[in-house]
Amino acid sequence: MNARNQKKPSRRTPARPTAKPAVAAPAANLRSGAQCVVDGLVENGAEVVFGYPGGMILDVFNLIGAAPIHFILPRHEQGAVHAADGYARASGKVGVCLVTSGPGATNTVTGLATANMDGIPLVCISGQVPLHMIGNDAFQEADILGITRPITKHNFLVRSADDIPLVMAEAFYIASTGKPGPVVVDIPKDVQRQMTAARRPEAISIRSYNPDVRTDLAQVAKLAEAINKAQRPVLYAGGGVISGNAAPELLELARRADIPVTTTLMGLGAFPETDPLALRMVGMHGSFAANNAVQQCDLLISVGARFDDRVTGRKADFATHATVAHIDIDRSAIGKNIRAAYILGVSTWQYLLLSFIVCGVFAGLTGALQVTAVYHRLLPSISSGYGYLGLLVAMLINFQAIWVAPVALFYAALNIGSIQLPITLKLDSNLAGVLQGTLVLFVLLSEGFRQRFTRKV
Repeated sequence: MNARNQKKPSRRTPARPTAKPAVAAPAANLRSGAQCVVDGLVENGAEVVFGYPGGMILDVFNLIGAAPIHFILPRHEQGAVHAADGYARASGKVGVCLVTSGPGATNTVTGLATANMDGIPLVCISGQVPLHMIGNDAFQEADILGITRPITKHNFLVRSADDIPLVMAEAFYIASTGKPGPVVVDIPKDVQRQMTAARRPEAISIRSYNPDVRTDLAQVAKLAEAINKAQRPVLYAGGGVISGNAAPELLELARRADIPVTTTLMGLGAFPETDPLALRMVGMHGSFAANNAVQQCDLLISVGARFDDRVTGRKADFATHATVAHIDIDRSAIGKNIRAAYILGVSTWQYLLLSFIVCGVFAGLTGALQVTAVYHRLLPSISSGYGYLGLLVAMLINFQAIWVAPVALFYAALNIGSIQLPITLKLDSNLAGVLQGTLVLFVLLSEGFRQRFTRKV
């Protein structure tokens, strides 16, 4: 055979045999932090993302094109966050925007404040300078967590790629449960480039966040009785009706009980304005019929509304003839602007039980320490501080600062009397514990504390 016709051996390195999955290298399961962000968007149901690229978020932008996500490029970060807000309002899903650090993140502030005020589910993912540069006034660095803390439901600064899958899941969970709201996830550039094997948890459980949306059936029955007795009831519907997909129930209630309906600006669309019971929008820019009906009604039923000043005007003159019923998923909104007679929230027995437990603990602690002080021949003033502590906690929970001065004077008189009568010191000390516990109980059972522990769907 001619040597020229012989086939020369290949210089390429022979292909390695394919490894079996059982013995695959651990590095095969690693993902970058940026890939975790994109996978987190897909895993949490994001279908549309609005964003504007920048240097500190480019690692995510380089990967998002390969994901099954419809990406929309606006001309400004503010356009991205407002578009995500509008998408959430129209679809009922969580809106997502993706921006870079510094001016990119600060351009989203107005949109985040809007979503927070109106209860719109929104997740804003922002790039950030590397961890070691945070706080050094680096190029395009801004403390977006500090800036957005008052105008978001929650925000995160991710310090490790291992945390990204969990943080992404928690961000979507917090944004969409309870009263919806915006959540900011700030991810430094070096964290986006870290490698991790972490995966999304199967279930989300946040110890400090457990939204309770149970309904107090006893309060529902009382409200139903009040509706049956009312001569001129009016339904006042807000954006919560739309967010809660409760428009069909609102329509059924209005027609069954023959109650006229007025809406806020946020509540437009919750009730058909062509219906004979529709009074249209109420407030400064509302109809004459709606405002007149609210002022003349004897029962005003607020559903998913916050009694905004554009609606109430001067609070002292708002619906002066009406008994107010407030239905809202956000317990902090109940009674904040207008005091409500009917509050649909946590069961009354739970509130009373909590009150008695707290009172019992502090009263028992106070009494025991008073007796101990007497046994060791100490003045009651040494242990009476614990009684003050119990009362202080009760007042802080209740935010009833009006009781501070009279109660303090009463305590001072009690302690002075105990010191002046050393013969009856033991009796006075035990009595002091009982009276301290009673005062704590009185403060806890006042109306303000009850409203702090109520919430409603």
